[in-house]
Amino acid sequence: MVSTEVCGTSSSGSNPDSGLFSFKVYIFDLLNTIGYKKNKIIYLSKSAKRLLQELGKKKVTLILFTSAKKNEVEKGVENLFDKLFFSIDKKNPKNLESIVKELEKMGCERGEICYVGDNFYEDFIPAVKCGINVLLLRGMI
Repeated sequence: MVSTEVCGTSSSGSNPDSGLFSFKVYIFDLLNTIGYKKNKIIYLSKSAKRLLQELGKKKVTLILFTSAKKNEVEKGVENLFDKLFFSIDKKNPKNLESIVKELEKMGCERGEICYVGDNFYEDFIPAVKCGINVLLLRGMI
């Protein structure tokens, strides 16, 4: 069963001890989720950097999935993620589906993947269509 989390509330009725750190793979949207734009460059918030470092310690896979171009993102971001996908057309559900299929080939089940985003149409709906968990944020981490 897919657990849909909106602002921290799970609709799956799953174990209350299973929270943000219970997934094997996290796919992050960038702008307005973990990053903000200043002078045409997207920077990660300090709290997002801490979260990514904490997740990294848990030996989970971290993926950046963004429509931003690589040269629009602050340097050093690549050190916080295992895989980065830039210039993605997020409105095309095939792009997220192809990443999920690659993760499945690596032995990861869809229930072990969590997509973190802020946009209902570009983040939430494609993740649900792919059959993966989604955490929809109202504000930036």
